[in-house]
Amino acid sequence: MNNIWLGLKLARRELRGGTRGLRIVLACLALGVASIAAVGSLRAAIQAGLQADGARLLGGDFEIRGGYQPVPPEPIAWAVARGAVPSTILLTRAMLVAPSSERMLVELKLVDAAYPLFGALRLEHGRLERGAVAVEPSVMERLGLAIGDEVRLGEARLRLAATIAEEPDKVASPTIFGPRAMINLADLPATQLAQPGSLINNEVRFRLPEGVNAEGFVGALRAAFPDAVWRLRMASQAEPGVNRFLDRAASFLTLAGLTALLVGGIGVATGVRAWLEARGRTIATLRCMGAPAGAIFATYLWQVLALAVLGTGMGLVAGFGLTVLAAWALSAVLPVP
Repeated sequence: MNNIWLGLKLARRELRGGTRGLRIVLACLALGVASIAAVGSLRAAIQAGLQADGARLLGGDFEIRGGYQPVPPEPIAWAVARGAVPSTILLTRAMLVAPSSERMLVELKLVDAAYPLFGALRLEHGRLERGAVAVEPSVMERLGLAIGDEVRLGEARLRLAATIAEEPDKVASPTIFGPRAMINLADLPATQLAQPGSLINNEVRFRLPEGVNAEGFVGALRAAFPDAVWRLRMASQAEPGVNRFLDRAASFLTLAGLTALLVGGIGVATGVRAWLEARGRTIATLRCMGAPAGAIFATYLWQVLALAVLGTGMGLVAGFGLTVLAAWALSAVLPVP
């Protein structure tokens, strides 16, 4: 015990002279810890944002998905009878034809008057009325369109009324094969897109009354229709694809951080070894003055531990700082705060 305290006193005196010989040790530790801390905290922050904002991302407290078949009226009526507000959304792909006969494949979204149940659909230049279509700005640029032009979707001729500036539930219904175009659900018959064999995804989203537990409500709905062929999705499952991507990205980046820490560990070992060799004269002097071997061992163990704590602390601060910077830099592309 005396050796431990004596080693602590000697370590404090040596550290007063600085850490010149151990800067590589500090750098290796700080970089490895910073990378792991940044990855873990950023992933946790995005996950928390997804969970907190799930209803907006999904577009409802829960959703019934009928796939390529319409959602039966029975579960909709069951939910409405218990206070839920429904909103029907159809998703398909169609060719949008400009007055110049130029055409472009778009991800077509048909919405009813209740859309959106959560968040806000932000349109520029106009409103989404019956007989009108709203598109992403890239569609106008590609086809050379202007507000007020008449375009064709299927067999319907619609007026280009607005551009889509913000779509609150875009994460739950992403655009894959083309940019977004949006029309009123009442215009579906005019387009004649709903034909036998048409690939139209049918979704009905619901907003529950204030204070109603979504899990309990969905559980009761499942129990009421045990043989249903449609699927239920809750706000907590707003976008499984995003969660899977985050899990994989976090695993990869954490592995990269662990690799950096492993390589840094080699640097730490080399740095400590070189530092101890440089302290050979000091160690010999202490031994000649009668210092016990245990005290000398404790002296340098204390110093390595102190530097390890300092390097880890620096890495944690840097890691959380990188998280803040990454969140700020990615705020325009991440779907949640």
